[in-house]
Amino acid sequence: MESVQVHFSATILFVLGFYMMLVGSKTAVAIVVDKSKTLVRSKYYVYIIRALGLVLIVFALIFVRDALEFVGIL
Repeated sequence: MESVQVHFSATILFVLGFYMMLVGSKTAVAIVVDKSKTLVRSKYYVYIIRALGLVLIVFALIFVRDALEFVGIL
């Protein structure tokens, strides 16, 4: 409880700031998702998701190769 020894208002301001940022960030995400409904319904979204899926597969294969080299199998 060192923060109370510094000043009680520092503790209160920290907690208030923390929860304001927590709620604010969740609100911002909700607003962005709401505004992006047209993007999600477009055909470009499907292409973007497929391309990102392929990138994830490539990274996964690279990580598997690196892991096999690390343990001495390759």
